[in-house]
Amino acid sequence: MRTIEPLGTNILVEPMTIPEKTDGGIIRPQQWTQPSGEAKVVALGNALPDWAQRLAVGDIIIYKWINGQEVNFEGRQLRLLDARELLGVIKA
Repeated sequence: MRTIEPLGTNILVEPMTIPEKTDGGIIRPQQWTQPSGEAKVVALGNALPDWAQRLAVGDIIIYKWINGQEVNFEGRQLRLLDARELLGVIKA
C-alpha cells in the first residue's frame, strides 16, 4: 500500500466535516457541511519545531480550514499543513 510521508515541518491530516444531521435529528443545509476546522493527524514531517514534536498520529488538531494544500490520495481527502498553521490540539 502506498503512503504519503510529509517532508520538513509539514503535517498530513484528514479533515473532519460537520455532520449532515445533528444529534437531535435536524438535517443541516448542504452549505453548512463545510469543514469543521478540526482534523485527525495522519502523518508527521521529519523536522517539526520543538513545540510540535509532542504531536502523534491520531491526535485531533484545530486549524484554519482554508489553510494548507488539499490532497486526494487513494479516495481520501487529505490536507498537508505547515506546523505553523496549527491553532491547537484537542486533548481527551
